[in-house]
Amino acid sequence: DDAGQEVTFTATAAAIANGVPVISAIDPVSATEGTEATIASVAGKVSDPNHDSSFTYGWAVKAAGDSSLLGDSVNKALASLTFTPPSTFVADTSNDSAMRTVVLVLTVTDGNSGAGTREVTVVVTKANNGALTLGSITRSEQTLSAPTPTLTDDPDGVNNSPGTTYDWDICVQATSSNCADENPTWVAPTNTANTSDYVMTSGEAVVGNRFRLTVDYTDGQGYAETVSTIYIPAGIRLRLKLFLEGALP
Repeated sequence: DDAGQEVTFTATAAAIANGVPVISAIDPVSATEGTEATIASVAGKVSDPNHDSSFTYGWAVKAAGDSSLLGDSVNKALASLTFTPPSTFVADTSNDSAMRTVVLVLTVTDGNSGAGTREVTVVVTKANNGALTLGSITRSEQTLSAPTPTLTDDPDGVNNSPGTTYDWDICVQATSSNCADENPTWVAPTNTANTSDYVMTSGEAVVGNRFRLTVDYTDGQGYAETVSTIYIPAGIRLRLKLFLEGALP
């Protein structure tokens, strides 16, 4: 008979497993060589199954070969990330492919050392490094001929479909007094002005007038480039030859 005996029960609390932080998807990021880019704070995208809110953050590149994207000066321990892709991050290219895709890994750690991760895609575009230098206009009689643009001289390479166009303008000295200025008044010439050659009228091919050729094209990185060059009609030089056939009286 156990009546009157004291019974003792021992309760053991089961340990609650620590759940790792959960990070919602982060939109891809676009960046350009040499220009500062920022991934806004992701704090609002982080939740914790255990309702922990004491998070630490860490950013890193996934592939070791992309490490130069986040240099030593970049603070990688914030909820946001600000970085500047090096000016040579995207390799030179001779076609219209001038981007480099990098995967970053964001690690969020809670107060109980539980860590969750999320990958973020960064697409870096090569910076526009300038346009080609247009050569000089040549003249044969009344015809002005455009120099052939050397598209391979563009620092960003050659586009498979450059879409090269030509446009001629003229500053007429007789109606404009600023043809010799840095910014003269340009008007459309008399004849067809959207071909590589332009045929001057006799009234246009005079001293004091100026012609401007503008060439538009798309470079290997997809940038629309505009280059121009100036032609100034030269005066007519007359050469006199004097033949003496005997002594003057």
